[in-house]
Amino acid sequence: MKNKRPHSCTVLDSNPAMRQVWQFQVEKGELKPARELTFPPGDTVDPKIGQVFQKDWTDLYQPKLNIAWLPASQVFLRVVQLPLVERHELLSMLEFQLERLSPMPVAQIIWSVEVLPSAEASMQTAVICIVAREVVEQFLGTLQGQRYHPDRLEIPQINQILSDGARADGAWIYPGSGPDAELCTAAWWFGGTLQELQLIRLPAPTGTSTVAELADARAQFLEEQLMQTAWAGELEGWLTMPVKWHLVAAGESAAQWEPLLAQWAGESVEVLPALPREGLARFSARRSARLEPVSNLLPADFAARYHQQFIDRLWMRGLGAVVGIYLLGVAIYMIALQVFSFRHDQVQTQVAGLANTYTNVLQLKERVEILQEQLNLKYAALDCWKVTAEALPAEFNLTWLMFTRGRMLELHGTAPPGQEAAVTDFNEALRRATVNGQLLFKDVAPPISLNRPGSPNLTWNFQCFLNIADEGGGI
Repeated sequence: MKNKRPHSCTVLDSNPAMRQVWQFQVEKGELKPARELTFPPGDTVDPKIGQVFQKDWTDLYQPKLNIAWLPASQVFLRVVQLPLVERHELLSMLEFQLERLSPMPVAQIIWSVEVLPSAEASMQTAVICIVAREVVEQFLGTLQGQRYHPDRLEIPQINQILSDGARADGAWIYPGSGPDAELCTAAWWFGGTLQELQLIRLPAPTGTSTVAELADARAQFLEEQLMQTAWAGELEGWLTMPVKWHLVAAGESAAQWEPLLAQWAGESVEVLPALPREGLARFSARRSARLEPVSNLLPADFAARYHQQFIDRLWMRGLGAVVGIYLLGVAIYMIALQVFSFRHDQVQTQVAGLANTYTNVLQLKERVEILQEQLNLKYAALDCWKVTAEALPAEFNLTWLMFTRGRMLELHGTAPPGQEAAVTDFNEALRRATVNGQLLFKDVAPPISLNRPGSPNLTWNFQCFLNIADEGGGI
Protein backbone atom coordinates (compact mmCIF):
# COMPACT_ATOMS: atom_id res chain seq x y z
CA MET A 1 0.00 0.00 0.00
CA LYS A 2 2.92 2.23 -0.67
CA ASN A 3 2.10 5.87 -1.46
CA LYS A 4 -1.61 5.00 -1.40
CA ARG A 5 -3.85 6.62 1.18
CA PRO A 6 -5.93 4.02 3.05
CA HIS A 7 -9.70 4.24 3.08
CA SER A 8 -9.93 2.45 6.43
CA CYS A 9 -7.47 1.43 9.10
CA THR A 10 -7.75 -1.47 11.55
CA VAL A 11 -5.53 -1.66 14.64
CA LEU A 12 -5.22 -4.95 16.55
CA ASP A 13 -3.88 -5.12 20.10
CA SER A 14 -3.25 -8.82 20.65
CA ASN A 15 -1.90 -9.83 24.04
CA PRO A 16 -2.24 -12.92 26.24
CA ALA A 17 -5.01 -11.35 28.31
CA MET A 18 -7.31 -9.78 25.73
CA ARG A 19 -7.64 -8.87 22.07
CA GLN A 20 -8.91 -5.44 21.10
CA VAL A 21 -9.66 -4.16 17.63
CA TRP A 22 -10.21 -0.57 16.62
CA GLN A 23 -11.33 0.32 13.12
CA PHE A 24 -11.27 3.85 11.71
CA GLN A 25 -12.61 5.31 8.48
CA VAL A 26 -10.59 7.92 6.63
CA GLU A 27 -12.78 10.58 5.04
CA LYS A 28 -11.22 13.65 3.45
CA GLY A 29 -8.05 13.12 5.47
CA GLU A 30 -9.99 13.01 8.75
CA LEU A 31 -10.25 9.97 11.01
CA LYS A 32 -13.65 8.70 12.17
CA PRO A 33 -14.09 5.75 14.57
CA ALA A 34 -16.05 2.95 12.92
CA ARG A 35 -16.10 0.17 15.53
CA GLU A 36 -14.33 -1.26 18.55
CA LEU A 37 -14.28 -4.97 19.40
CA THR A 38 -12.98 -6.83 22.45
CA PHE A 39 -12.83 -10.62 22.71
CA PRO A 40 -10.65 -13.24 24.40
CA PRO A 41 -7.69 -14.46 22.32
CA GLY A 42 -8.63 -18.12 22.68
CA ASP A 43 -12.09 -17.71 21.16
CA THR A 44 -12.72 -18.64 17.56
CA VAL A 45 -13.14 -15.52 15.48
CA ASP A 46 -16.73 -15.10 14.36
CA PRO A 47 -17.06 -14.78 10.55
CA LYS A 48 -18.76 -11.39 10.95
CA ILE A 49 -15.81 -10.21 13.07
CA GLY A 50 -13.43 -11.78 10.56
CA GLN A 51 -14.87 -9.50 7.89
CA VAL A 52 -13.29 -6.60 9.78
CA PHE A 53 -9.89 -8.16 9.14
CA GLN A 54 -10.37 -9.68 5.70
CA LYS A 55 -9.62 -7.77 2.52
CA ASP A 56 -11.77 -8.18 -0.57
CA TRP A 57 -11.93 -6.76 -4.10
CA THR A 58 -13.00 -3.34 -2.75
CA ASP A 59 -9.43 -3.02 -1.44
CA LEU A 60 -8.38 -2.37 -5.06
CA TYR A 61 -9.99 1.09 -4.98
CA GLN A 62 -10.64 1.54 -1.24
CA PRO A 63 -7.41 0.30 0.42
CA LYS A 64 -7.66 -1.16 3.90
CA LEU A 65 -4.62 -1.02 6.19
CA ASN A 66 -4.23 -3.63 8.93
CA ILE A 67 -1.91 -2.74 11.82
CA ALA A 68 -0.89 -5.08 14.64
CA TRP A 69 0.88 -4.19 17.84
CA LEU A 70 3.86 -6.39 18.61
CA PRO A 71 4.33 -7.04 22.36
CA ALA A 72 7.39 -5.09 23.43
CA SER A 73 8.70 -7.67 25.93
CA GLN A 74 11.16 -9.04 23.32
CA VAL A 75 11.99 -5.71 21.62
CA PHE A 76 15.25 -3.77 21.99
CA LEU A 77 15.39 0.00 21.42
CA ARG A 78 18.42 2.06 20.48
CA VAL A 79 18.66 5.83 19.98
CA VAL A 80 21.22 7.14 17.49
CA GLN A 81 21.99 10.73 16.46
CA LEU A 82 22.72 10.94 12.72
CA PRO A 83 23.11 13.68 10.11
CA LEU A 84 19.93 14.93 8.47
CA VAL A 85 19.57 12.91 5.25
CA GLU A 86 16.81 11.31 3.20
CA ARG A 87 15.16 8.23 4.68
CA HIS A 88 16.69 5.76 2.22
CA GLU A 89 20.14 7.17 2.97
CA LEU A 90 19.41 6.95 6.68
CA LEU A 91 18.55 3.25 6.35
CA SER A 92 21.80 2.64 4.51
CA MET A 93 23.76 4.38 7.26
CA LEU A 94 22.06 2.31 9.95
CA GLU A 95 22.77 -0.96 8.15
CA PHE A 96 26.50 -0.33 8.59
CA GLN A 97 25.99 0.10 12.34
CA LEU A 98 23.59 -2.78 13.00
CA GLU A 99 26.28 -5.19 14.14
CA ARG A 100 27.34 -2.69 16.80
CA LEU A 101 23.81 -1.74 17.85
CA SER A 102 22.04 -5.12 17.77
CA PRO A 103 22.33 -7.50 20.75
CA MET A 104 21.76 -10.43 18.35
CA PRO A 105 23.29 -11.52 15.05
CA VAL A 106 22.06 -9.34 12.21
CA ALA A 107 20.87 -12.34 10.18
CA GLN A 108 18.46 -13.30 13.00
CA ILE A 109 16.74 -9.97 13.58
CA ILE A 110 14.04 -7.76 12.13
CA TRP A 111 14.63 -4.06 12.55
CA SER A 112 13.02 -0.77 11.68
CA VAL A 113 13.47 2.88 12.56
CA GLU A 114 11.45 5.86 13.73
CA VAL A 115 12.83 9.32 13.00
CA LEU A 116 12.40 12.25 15.37
CA PRO A 117 13.60 15.82 14.87
CA SER A 118 16.68 16.96 16.73
CA ALA A 119 17.43 20.28 18.38
CA GLU A 120 20.29 20.70 15.91
CA ALA A 121 19.07 21.58 12.45
CA SER A 122 21.68 19.40 10.72
CA MET A 123 20.94 16.30 12.83
CA GLN A 124 18.09 13.85 13.34
CA THR A 125 17.25 11.29 16.02
CA ALA A 126 16.74 7.69 14.92
CA VAL A 127 14.98 5.24 17.24
CA ILE A 128 15.93 1.74 16.12
CA CYS A 129 13.54 -1.10 17.00
CA ILE A 130 15.19 -4.54 17.01
CA VAL A 131 13.42 -7.86 17.56
CA ALA A 132 14.37 -11.50 16.92
CA ARG A 133 12.94 -12.85 13.67
CA GLU A 134 11.77 -15.97 15.47
CA VAL A 135 9.63 -13.85 17.82
CA VAL A 136 8.05 -12.02 14.87
CA GLU A 137 7.31 -15.26 13.02
CA GLN A 138 5.66 -16.80 16.09
CA PHE A 139 3.57 -13.68 16.59
CA LEU A 140 2.51 -13.63 12.92
CA GLY A 141 1.61 -17.31 13.13
CA THR A 142 -0.71 -16.49 16.03
CA LEU A 143 -2.31 -13.67 14.05
CA GLN A 144 -2.83 -15.94 11.05
CA GLY A 145 -4.72 -18.32 13.30
CA GLN A 146 -6.93 -15.34 14.15
CA ARG A 147 -7.48 -14.60 10.41
CA TYR A 148 -5.53 -11.38 10.64
CA HIS A 149 -2.88 -10.51 8.05
CA PRO A 150 -1.19 -7.28 9.13
CA ASP A 151 0.34 -4.79 6.72
CA ARG A 152 2.43 -3.31 9.50
CA LEU A 153 3.81 -4.30 12.91
CA GLU A 154 4.24 -1.52 15.45
CA ILE A 155 5.21 -1.13 19.10
CA PRO A 156 2.58 0.81 21.11
CA GLN A 157 5.22 2.15 23.55
CA ILE A 158 6.88 3.97 20.65
CA ASN A 159 3.54 5.51 19.71
CA GLN A 160 3.09 6.70 23.29
CA ILE A 161 6.35 8.64 23.14
CA LEU A 162 5.84 9.92 19.59
CA SER A 163 2.35 11.17 20.39
CA ASP A 164 3.78 13.46 23.08
CA GLY A 165 6.13 15.22 20.67
CA ALA A 166 9.27 16.91 22.01
CA ARG A 167 9.35 16.91 25.81
CA ALA A 168 11.04 19.13 28.37
CA ASP A 169 14.46 18.07 29.57
CA GLY A 170 14.44 15.25 32.06
CA ALA A 171 13.50 11.61 32.43
CA TRP A 172 10.00 10.63 31.42
CA ILE A 173 8.73 7.40 32.96
CA TYR A 174 5.86 5.48 31.30
CA PRO A 175 4.81 2.62 33.64
CA GLY A 176 3.05 -0.30 31.98
CA SER A 177 -0.48 -1.25 32.83
CA GLY A 178 -2.77 -4.18 32.17
CA PRO A 179 -1.04 -6.70 29.88
CA ASP A 180 2.12 -4.54 29.85
CA ALA A 181 2.38 -4.18 33.63
CA GLU A 182 5.84 -5.76 33.60
CA LEU A 183 7.20 -3.19 31.14
CA CYS A 184 8.28 0.33 31.92
CA THR A 185 9.45 2.79 29.27
CA ALA A 186 11.91 5.55 30.11
CA ALA A 187 12.62 8.39 27.68
CA TRP A 188 15.52 10.77 28.39
CA TRP A 189 15.18 14.22 26.84
CA PHE A 190 17.99 16.75 27.12
CA GLY A 191 18.75 19.75 24.99
CA GLY A 192 15.40 19.36 23.19
CA THR A 193 16.54 15.98 21.80
CA LEU A 194 15.65 12.40 22.72
CA GLN A 195 18.95 11.02 23.98
CA GLU A 196 18.02 7.58 25.31
CA LEU A 197 15.01 5.25 25.25
CA GLN A 198 14.67 2.22 27.50
CA LEU A 199 12.21 -0.66 27.66
CA ILE A 200 12.73 -1.93 31.21
CA ARG A 201 11.39 -5.39 32.01
CA LEU A 202 10.35 -5.34 35.67
CA PRO A 203 10.49 -8.44 37.88
CA ALA A 204 7.52 -10.74 37.35
CA PRO A 205 5.32 -11.63 40.33
CA THR A 206 5.98 -14.93 42.11
CA GLY A 207 3.55 -17.17 43.88
CA THR A 208 4.88 -16.19 47.37
CA SER A 209 5.37 -12.44 46.92
CA THR A 210 2.81 -9.98 48.23
CA VAL A 211 1.68 -6.86 46.43
CA ALA A 212 3.86 -4.64 48.62
CA GLU A 213 6.92 -6.84 48.18
CA LEU A 214 6.42 -6.91 44.40
CA ALA A 215 6.08 -3.10 44.30
CA ASP A 216 9.28 -2.65 46.37
CA ALA A 217 11.20 -5.10 44.16
CA ARG A 218 10.07 -3.37 40.98
CA ALA A 219 10.87 0.06 42.40
CA GLN A 220 14.38 -1.04 43.44
CA PHE A 221 15.02 -2.67 40.04
CA LEU A 222 13.76 0.42 38.22
CA GLU A 223 15.97 2.66 40.37
CA GLU A 224 19.03 0.61 39.49
CA GLN A 225 18.29 0.69 35.76
CA LEU A 226 17.56 4.42 35.72
CA MET A 227 20.68 5.27 37.75
CA GLN A 228 22.87 3.22 35.39
CA THR A 229 21.44 5.14 32.45
CA ALA A 230 21.97 8.44 34.27
CA TRP A 231 25.64 7.60 34.97
CA ALA A 232 26.17 6.54 31.36
CA GLY A 233 24.56 9.77 30.11
CA GLU A 234 26.71 11.82 32.43
CA LEU A 235 29.84 10.10 31.13
CA GLU A 236 28.77 10.63 27.50
CA GLY A 237 28.12 14.30 28.20
CA TRP A 238 24.48 14.64 27.28
CA LEU A 239 23.12 14.47 30.83
CA THR A 240 23.49 17.15 33.49
CA MET A 241 22.45 16.75 37.09
CA PRO A 242 20.04 17.10 38.74
CA VAL A 243 17.48 15.18 36.65
CA LYS A 244 13.90 16.34 36.46
CA TRP A 245 11.58 13.34 36.82
CA HIS A 246 8.23 13.05 35.06
CA LEU A 247 5.66 10.30 35.44
CA VAL A 248 3.21 9.67 32.59
CA ALA A 249 0.47 7.44 33.96
CA ALA A 250 -3.18 7.45 34.87
CA GLY A 251 -5.42 6.11 37.61
CA GLU A 252 -4.06 3.44 39.94
CA SER A 253 -0.77 3.25 38.09
CA ALA A 254 -0.02 6.92 38.82
CA ALA A 255 -1.05 6.58 42.46
CA GLN A 256 1.23 3.54 42.85
CA TRP A 257 4.35 4.88 41.13
CA GLU A 258 4.39 8.53 42.19
CA PRO A 259 5.41 7.96 45.87
CA LEU A 260 8.03 5.38 44.86
CA LEU A 261 9.72 7.71 42.37
CA ALA A 262 9.52 10.66 44.74
CA GLN A 263 11.06 8.58 47.56
CA TRP A 264 14.32 7.65 45.86
CA ALA A 265 14.51 10.75 43.59
CA GLY A 266 14.38 12.98 46.65
CA GLU A 267 12.14 15.55 44.97
CA SER A 268 8.64 15.95 43.67
CA VAL A 269 7.63 14.10 40.52
CA GLU A 270 5.48 15.75 37.89
CA VAL A 271 2.56 13.52 36.93
CA LEU A 272 0.89 13.74 33.53
CA PRO A 273 -1.93 11.62 32.09
CA ALA A 274 -0.99 8.81 29.72
CA LEU A 275 -2.68 8.30 26.38
CA PRO A 276 -5.12 5.34 26.60
CA ARG A 277 -4.88 2.36 24.25
CA GLU A 278 -7.69 3.68 22.09
CA GLY A 279 -5.85 6.98 21.77
CA LEU A 280 -2.68 5.18 20.72
CA ALA A 281 -4.67 3.28 18.06
CA ARG A 282 -6.12 6.55 16.80
CA PHE A 283 -2.64 8.10 16.70
CA SER A 284 -1.28 5.16 14.70
CA ALA A 285 -4.19 5.28 12.25
CA ARG A 286 -3.82 9.05 11.86
CA ARG A 287 -0.16 8.67 10.90
CA SER A 288 -1.16 6.11 8.29
CA ALA A 289 -3.85 8.41 6.89
CA ARG A 290 -1.25 11.16 6.54
CA LEU A 291 1.16 8.76 4.80
CA GLU A 292 3.89 9.49 7.34
CA PRO A 293 7.01 7.26 7.22
CA VAL A 294 6.70 4.91 10.19
CA SER A 295 8.58 1.94 11.57
CA ASN A 296 7.38 -1.43 10.37
CA LEU A 297 8.67 -4.70 11.82
CA LEU A 298 6.77 -6.86 9.32
CA PRO A 299 9.31 -8.91 7.31
CA ALA A 300 9.31 -8.18 3.59
CA ASP A 301 8.77 -11.84 2.69
CA PHE A 302 5.65 -12.00 4.86
CA ALA A 303 4.31 -8.80 3.27
CA ALA A 304 4.89 -10.26 -0.20
CA ARG A 305 3.24 -13.53 0.85
CA TYR A 306 0.17 -11.75 2.24
CA HIS A 307 -0.13 -9.68 -0.91
CA GLN A 308 0.13 -12.80 -3.10
CA GLN A 309 -2.47 -14.57 -0.96
CA PHE A 310 -4.75 -11.56 -1.38
CA ILE A 311 -4.31 -11.63 -5.18
CA ASP A 312 -4.84 -15.40 -5.27
CA ARG A 313 -7.96 -15.03 -3.14
CA LEU A 314 -9.33 -12.43 -5.55
CA TRP A 315 -8.59 -14.72 -8.51
CA MET A 316 -10.23 -17.69 -6.84
CA ARG A 317 -13.26 -15.66 -5.84
CA GLY A 318 -13.49 -14.22 -9.34
CA LEU A 319 -13.18 -17.69 -10.84
CA GLY A 320 -15.74 -18.98 -8.39
CA ALA A 321 -18.07 -16.14 -9.35
CA VAL A 322 -17.62 -16.94 -13.06
CA VAL A 323 -18.28 -20.64 -12.45
CA GLY A 324 -21.27 -19.74 -10.30
CA ILE A 325 -22.69 -17.47 -13.00
CA TYR A 326 -22.06 -20.18 -15.61
CA LEU A 327 -23.82 -22.80 -13.50
CA LEU A 328 -26.66 -20.38 -12.84
CA GLY A 329 -26.95 -19.73 -16.59
CA VAL A 330 -26.96 -23.48 -17.28
CA ALA A 331 -29.62 -23.98 -14.61
CA ILE A 332 -31.76 -21.18 -16.06
CA TYR A 333 -31.27 -22.64 -19.56
CA MET A 334 -32.28 -26.12 -18.41
CA ILE A 335 -35.32 -24.77 -16.58
CA ALA A 336 -36.33 -22.73 -19.64
CA LEU A 337 -35.76 -25.79 -21.85
CA GLN A 338 -37.99 -27.89 -19.63
CA VAL A 339 -40.68 -25.19 -19.64
CA PHE A 340 -40.65 -24.85 -23.43
CA SER A 341 -40.53 -28.63 -23.83
CA PHE A 342 -43.57 -28.91 -21.57
CA ARG A 343 -45.37 -26.25 -23.58
CA HIS A 344 -44.39 -28.00 -26.83
CA ASP A 345 -45.80 -31.27 -25.53
CA GLN A 346 -49.00 -29.48 -24.56
CA VAL A 347 -49.32 -27.98 -28.04
CA GLN A 348 -48.64 -31.37 -29.63
CA THR A 349 -51.32 -32.90 -27.46
CA GLN A 350 -53.76 -30.17 -28.46
CA VAL A 351 -52.87 -30.62 -32.12
CA ALA A 352 -53.38 -34.37 -31.85
CA GLY A 353 -56.72 -33.76 -30.17
CA LEU A 354 -57.80 -31.29 -32.85
CA ALA A 355 -56.57 -33.38 -35.82
CA ASN A 356 -59.69 -35.55 -36.03
CA THR A 357 -61.91 -32.55 -35.49
CA TYR A 358 -60.08 -30.66 -38.23
CA THR A 359 -60.42 -33.57 -40.66
CA ASN A 360 -64.11 -33.86 -39.92
CA VAL A 361 -64.55 -30.13 -40.45
CA LEU A 362 -62.79 -30.33 -43.83
CA GLN A 363 -65.00 -33.23 -44.87
CA LEU A 364 -68.12 -31.38 -43.78
CA LYS A 365 -66.93 -28.28 -45.62
CA GLU A 366 -66.39 -30.28 -48.83
CA ARG A 367 -69.79 -31.91 -48.47
CA VAL A 368 -71.45 -28.55 -47.98
CA GLU A 369 -69.68 -27.19 -51.03
CA ILE A 370 -70.77 -30.19 -53.09
CA LEU A 371 -74.35 -29.86 -51.90
CA GLN A 372 -74.28 -26.15 -52.53
CA GLU A 373 -72.92 -26.75 -56.01
CA GLN A 374 -75.55 -29.40 -56.69
CA LEU A 375 -78.22 -27.03 -55.50
CA ASN A 376 -76.88 -24.25 -57.67
CA LEU A 377 -76.70 -26.57 -60.68
CA LYS A 378 -80.22 -27.76 -60.05
CA TYR A 379 -81.60 -24.24 -60.18
CA ALA A 380 -79.31 -23.35 -63.05
CA ALA A 381 -80.65 -26.25 -65.09
CA LEU A 382 -84.20 -25.23 -64.35
CA ASP A 383 -83.47 -21.66 -65.27
CA CYS A 384 -81.92 -22.77 -68.56
CA TRP A 385 -84.93 -24.97 -69.32
CA LYS A 386 -87.35 -22.19 -68.50
CA VAL A 387 -85.53 -19.56 -70.59
CA THR A 388 -85.18 -21.95 -73.52
CA ALA A 389 -88.83 -22.88 -73.38
CA GLU A 390 -89.94 -19.25 -73.31
CA ALA A 391 -87.63 -18.12 -76.14
CA LEU A 392 -88.11 -21.18 -78.46
CA PRO A 393 -90.41 -20.27 -81.44
CA ALA A 394 -93.57 -22.35 -81.79
CA GLU A 395 -92.60 -23.82 -85.14
CA PHE A 396 -89.21 -24.96 -83.81
CA ASN A 397 -88.59 -28.43 -82.42
CA LEU A 398 -86.01 -29.02 -79.66
CA THR A 399 -84.52 -32.39 -80.29
CA TRP A 400 -81.61 -32.36 -77.87
CA LEU A 401 -80.71 -30.34 -74.76
CA MET A 402 -77.52 -31.22 -72.91
CA PHE A 403 -76.43 -29.56 -69.68
CA THR A 404 -72.68 -30.24 -69.39
CA ARG A 405 -71.00 -29.97 -65.91
CA GLY A 406 -73.26 -27.14 -64.98
CA ARG A 407 -71.32 -24.73 -67.14
CA MET A 408 -72.51 -25.22 -70.72
CA LEU A 409 -75.90 -25.67 -72.30
CA GLU A 410 -75.92 -27.31 -75.72
CA LEU A 411 -79.13 -27.07 -77.82
CA HIS A 412 -80.05 -29.07 -80.97
CA GLY A 413 -83.29 -28.78 -82.94
CA THR A 414 -85.13 -28.46 -86.26
CA ALA A 415 -87.02 -25.67 -87.95
CA PRO A 416 -89.07 -25.26 -91.13
CA PRO A 417 -87.01 -24.52 -94.22
CA GLY A 418 -85.96 -20.92 -94.71
CA GLN A 419 -86.09 -20.06 -90.96
CA GLU A 420 -82.40 -19.22 -90.61
CA ALA A 421 -83.30 -15.71 -89.43
CA ALA A 422 -85.59 -17.15 -86.76
CA VAL A 423 -82.74 -19.35 -85.53
CA THR A 424 -80.53 -16.29 -85.22
CA ASP A 425 -83.27 -14.42 -83.32
CA PHE A 426 -83.64 -17.40 -80.98
CA ASN A 427 -79.89 -17.39 -80.39
CA GLU A 428 -79.92 -13.66 -79.65
CA ALA A 429 -82.87 -14.04 -77.29
CA LEU A 430 -80.95 -16.54 -75.21
CA ARG A 431 -77.93 -14.25 -75.22
CA ARG A 432 -80.04 -11.50 -73.59
CA ALA A 433 -81.91 -13.80 -71.23
CA THR A 434 -81.74 -12.74 -67.54
CA VAL A 435 -82.57 -14.31 -64.22
CA ASN A 436 -83.04 -12.07 -61.19
CA GLY A 437 -81.67 -9.12 -63.16
CA GLN A 438 -78.46 -10.96 -64.15
CA LEU A 439 -77.53 -12.42 -67.53
CA LEU A 440 -78.01 -16.16 -67.51
CA PHE A 441 -75.29 -16.79 -70.08
CA LYS A 442 -71.99 -15.03 -70.21
CA ASP A 443 -71.46 -16.18 -73.78
CA VAL A 444 -73.60 -17.72 -76.49
CA ALA A 445 -71.95 -19.22 -79.56
CA PRO A 446 -73.37 -18.30 -82.99
CA PRO A 447 -75.93 -20.84 -84.27
CA ILE A 448 -75.10 -23.44 -86.88
CA SER A 449 -77.92 -24.08 -89.38
CA LEU A 450 -77.83 -26.98 -91.85
CA ASN A 451 -80.20 -28.26 -94.59
CA ARG A 452 -79.54 -31.98 -94.59
CA PRO A 453 -80.11 -33.66 -98.00
CA GLY A 454 -83.34 -35.55 -98.12
CA SER A 455 -84.72 -33.75 -95.09
CA PRO A 456 -87.43 -31.12 -95.46
CA ASN A 457 -86.47 -29.36 -92.17
CA LEU A 458 -83.62 -27.05 -91.20
CA THR A 459 -81.26 -28.48 -88.55
CA TRP A 460 -79.72 -26.03 -86.07
CA ASN A 461 -77.51 -26.11 -82.91
CA PHE A 462 -75.44 -23.80 -80.74
CA GLN A 463 -73.83 -23.66 -77.27
CA CYS A 464 -74.53 -21.39 -74.32
CA PHE A 465 -72.03 -20.86 -71.52
CA LEU A 466 -73.57 -20.17 -68.11
CA ASN A 467 -72.63 -17.05 -66.22
CA ILE A 468 -71.18 -18.98 -63.19
CA ALA A 469 -68.08 -18.16 -61.09
CA ASP A 470 -65.01 -20.33 -61.47
CA GLU A 471 -65.23 -21.63 -57.90
CA GLY A 472 -68.57 -23.15 -58.66
CA GLY A 473 -70.66 -20.40 -57.14
CA GLY A 474 -74.21 -19.60 -58.04
CA ILE A 475 -75.57 -17.66 -61.04
